[in-house]
Amino acid sequence: MAIHRETVRSLPKLSIVTVYRVLRAFEAEGLVNAVVIPGARSHYELARGHHHHFYCRACHRVLDIPCNGHPNPPRIGAGFKVEEEQVVLVGLCPNCARPA
Repeated sequence: MAIHRETVRSLPKLSIVTVYRVLRAFEAEGLVNAVVIPGARSHYELARGHHHHFYCRACHRVLDIPCNGHPNPPRIGAGFKVEEEQVVLVGLCPNCARPA
């Protein structure tokens, strides 16, 4: 995890468990968001405005994509209480999609 790799330089005894514990606490406080990408590593980002994500399955980058629309989820019928929405598009970024 990049956060752990960078932080352990200053705090050599810092465990990755502690990093994840702090990230979960930050998430509970609304400071960071966890981006769930099935089959990929954990990804956290600063909480800042509604947007979608693109995951490149070749280079594994996660890119922010403007949502260009209303940030509310689509209407799904009576009785549902939506608490969170994430849109993750998966494919190849322009660099990876370029023919060789």
